[in-house]
Amino acid sequence: MSESYTHEDWVRLGSAVRQRRHELNLSQPGIAAAGGPSVGVLSKLENGKLPSPPGDRVLISLDRALGWTVGSCTAVLRNDAPTLASSSPQDDIADPATRAALDAQNRLLEAARIEIEMLKNRLAALEGGNHDENGGNKDRQTA
Repeated sequence: MSESYTHEDWVRLGSAVRQRRHELNLSQPGIAAAGGPSVGVLSKLENGKLPSPPGDRVLISLDRALGWTVGSCTAVLRNDAPTLASSSPQDDIADPATRAALDAQNRLLEAARIEIEMLKNRLAALEGGNHDENGGNKDRQTA
C-alpha cells in the first residue's frame, strides 16, 4: 500500500466490513475460515483498534472472503464503495498491473507443476518403476 490512510478511514473500513459480514450472516471465525484474516485482525479492524495498518495480502484476503472485488477494501479506505465480486475470481481484478502480476504468477505455477511432473517421471524411470502401490520398494524385505 503506497497511500497513507487516517484513523477515520480505517474506522470506515471496519464499519463496512462488519456490515458486509452481517449481510452474509457470517461470524468473524466464519470470515477467517473463508480465507479472510484472523479473528484477532477482524476484531481490531471492526472496532477501530488496529495497532498498524494491515498489508495488501490481508486486505485482498478480506475482499475475497467478503465476496468483494479485489481492491474494494482500498476503495472503502478512499471513501468509495466496495463492489461485489462476480463468479470468476480473475474477473474481479480490475487493476491491469495486479491482473498482469497474477497472470505471470499463474504461468510460473503451471511451469512448476509441469517440471514436478517431469521430475516424477524421471525418478520413476531411474528407479525402474520398482515400487508398490504405497510408494515402497518392492525389493526391500520387511522384518
